[in-house]
Amino acid sequence: MNRDTLTQDILKELLHYNPDTGVFTWRRRDRRWFATKRAHSVWNARYAGRKAGTTKGPYVQLILVGVRCYGHQAAYLYAHGYVPDEILHDNQDGRFNAISNLKAGTRAENLKNMKGRKGTASGVTGVSRMRGKWQVCVMVNGRRVRGGTFATIAQAKIAAKALYQKHGFHPNHGNFEEHKNVQI
Repeated sequence: MNRDTLTQDILKELLHYNPDTGVFTWRRRDRRWFATKRAHSVWNARYAGRKAGTTKGPYVQLILVGVRCYGHQAAYLYAHGYVPDEILHDNQDGRFNAISNLKAGTRAENLKNMKGRKGTASGVTGVSRMRGKWQVCVMVNGRRVRGGTFATIAQAKIAAKALYQKHGFHPNHGNFEEHKNVQI
């Protein structure tokens, strides 16, 4: 996103943002945004009042004044007047851009808030199969932290979750659906 081209004022003139749902809708545009009167009439008849953006991939994408941006960037700019380097989705859903779900953070914090990778043998980030046993090894600030080797996958998942909590990962990090109620 080009931070110089798209401002909060321009964004608010072109879009309406619902901070509770995170949905953007197109506002009626002033004639000055168009080269011809016909283009102005056609655009407003077709788009004004409709939902803005596309949801290809994990994020909502918008194109405004020739600038492609993500919905979470636009929501943050709309609400706070600037776009931080990293924006965290608290619930890990990149398409849910309610302002209560977004917060400014660092790259390291964003990495600690990621969903687990699909297609792993264990289904949990940091748990892998090694010589017939389950091994726990997580990355913390660019270095490997080992959490032990376990006979069962359930034990390894509990150990991985405890290790993530110890190092300040978001509670949603990884895939721990089966162990949400486990006390650590």
